[in-house]
Amino acid sequence: MSFRTSAYALLKEPLIHFIAVGALLAVALPHDPTRNDDAITLSEQRWSDLLRAEERSLTRAPTKDEQVALLDRHLTDEIMVREALRLGLADDDQVVRKRLIERARAVARGAAEAPSEEVLERYFGEHKSRYSAQARVKIDYVYYATDRHDAGPSELVTLKQELDREPTRSLEGIGEIANLTRAPKWVTHRELAQLLGPTVADLALSAPLTQWEGPTTSAFGSYLVRVREREPLRAASFAEAREFAAADWVRDRGQVRERSWVIAAGARYPIKLPEGLRWQPPGGGP
Repeated sequence: MSFRTSAYALLKEPLIHFIAVGALLAVALPHDPTRNDDAITLSEQRWSDLLRAEERSLTRAPTKDEQVALLDRHLTDEIMVREALRLGLADDDQVVRKRLIERARAVARGAAEAPSEEVLERYFGEHKSRYSAQARVKIDYVYYATDRHDAGPSELVTLKQELDREPTRSLEGIGEIANLTRAPKWVTHRELAQLLGPTVADLALSAPLTQWEGPTTSAFGSYLVRVREREPLRAASFAEAREFAAADWVRDRGQVRERSWVIAAGARYPIKLPEGLRWQPPGGGP
């Protein structure tokens, strides 16, 4: 094979085309050799991650040409991002700004870490008033959907009187839905409000035990309710609140880190405000 033939074959390689385009971009784009913050660096680890992602997308290993195209897309995106920031294209784009803020906040807060049991118990003790076990009830109920039944308040009053006379009567076949379980589960006011509506949930927390109450209505329909058992609001134990306390500890720690990060980062930027306004950094001094 002659040198000319070899050179021609080499020039047909897409990787050579990409390198040539890259060289032209390097010449065309302004570059300050004293600045490194805009350098585009593709580490071995990052390239491996990109290849693995491409392999998952293709469900096979990418070919040589596909790897060249992947590298082209990655570097093109990197150049586009830097040029968009340099030209201020993100300044008035609220979606982009929000995403950048979210990413910066994640960096500021750092990786979530689990507290030790000792730390978590101390945190729970310091914030015990935050945690309480909601009042909860076990109920039976009869339900008539307004769009499926013609039963009005008078019919429900009659049904209530019948149920009062026969407290052990089976609820099967009465209304649209009835709690037919022999041992109804405990439900909190919040859970009941989501299931049956707030008016029914409020009634369940105040109604006398073992007596049918109603009819009461919600957006879903009309109800008769009988409360079997009820537990009032009480302070939660550490075991009951542990999961919530751990989540709160992680959140509070992240907020402290974010405040410190914002204070340190804010010191790097001259801030000019309208007359009479003064910025107080979160957690900062006067």
